[in-house]
Amino acid sequence: MNQSEQYLDDIYQSAREQFDKGDCETHVVELLAPYLNKRPKHGPAWLLYGDALRIIGRHRQAKDALLTALELAPETEKSYINGRIGLLCQTHNSPVESEKGYKLATENETKPVAWLWILRGSNLAVLEQYENSLNGLQKATSFKSEERDEAFLNIALVLRAMGKYSEAIEALKQALEINPSYQEAQSVLNGLIGIEQTIDKARKI
Repeated sequence: MNQSEQYLDDIYQSAREQFDKGDCETHVVELLAPYLNKRPKHGPAWLLYGDALRIIGRHRQAKDALLTALELAPETEKSYINGRIGLLCQTHNSPVESEKGYKLATENETKPVAWLWILRGSNLAVLEQYENSLNGLQKATSFKSEERDEAFLNIALVLRAMGKYSEAIEALKQALEINPSYQEAQSVLNGLIGIEQTIDKARKI
């Protein structure tokens, strides 16, 4: 086995380890995107990649990756992959219809309500309308309310989905500054630690 093939093996193993840790799906995505350019027929890697994309909110890419994994998988594994696709679709339900309701609610509110903007922003993220999502979530952070930490967390999740990791980290720090015991924000932040080193590692593929 030559050095480049060994390096690719190491990248896949590293991606598996990161996924098994939990909260490190961003690292998995950054490692496997270039890996799959080199090994496009590696079904298990497509499954891992698709599941990681699903978790960080890149829904269309996730579906494409999972469908590729399904196509490459042996019959004995197709059921599991179909289950992951089902889980992805469950997330969507009907975000287009939801946006109609949230749009009416936020445009006709007599008193600004932060949680409405958080719900709308999160739903727009499911539709992958990331810029519109950020606009709504930023509005939620401007209200003096108990939900400001949640708004910053959701901003971080959108920025993570966009691949803007340093900005996502700053938003998470803001959420934790408001609420130091915010476990979900801390968990997402932990999953982004060392992301630049992971990207550097992936660039060497």
